[in-house]
Amino acid sequence: MGIIISYLKGANDPDPVTGLTPREKSLVVSSWNLVKKDPAGNGVELFRMFFEKKPEYQNYFPFKGIPMDKLVNDPKLKAHAVSVMYAISSVIDNLDNSEVLITLLQKTGDSHRRRKIPEESFNILHRTMLELLEKGLGSKLSKEGLDAWDKTLTVAFKVVKDTLRTVETSD
Repeated sequence: MGIIISYLKGANDPDPVTGLTPREKSLVVSSWNLVKKDPAGNGVELFRMFFEKKPEYQNYFPFKGIPMDKLVNDPKLKAHAVSVMYAISSVIDNLDNSEVLITLLQKTGDSHRRRKIPEESFNILHRTMLELLEKGLGSKLSKEGLDAWDKTLTVAFKVVKDTLRTVETSD
């Protein structure tokens, strides 16, 4: 009996690295499984919403200067959007493998630091991701699921932003 109680008690313990509980991870994974079915469509929508909030951030990309009405059909945006969606999938797929998870997020921070992407952009991306999930999933995303995403993005973007702030020593 004690083993069962110990096991059940451990089922709600947060991950020591991410702070996410198994339930939160499950909610994030199950909702992402719906979103990742259309990486191009959802990725382009994510960037459309992102640039709507901060149009000047489009200048960091090879598709800078393209008007919004044409941007959503631009092949360079679509390619980048799909790449970002696959990167998010890799993060979600590794929520239970903290070493790989942290390394993936640090690589993201490192590549964005090299391109001098502002830290603020990840705060905006955080909010935009939550809005995309709410809009795209509607009633398929519970308040608990949205809160799990908020927590996941907070943890993930903290690692990215911490990496953005590091001084490069090996270039």
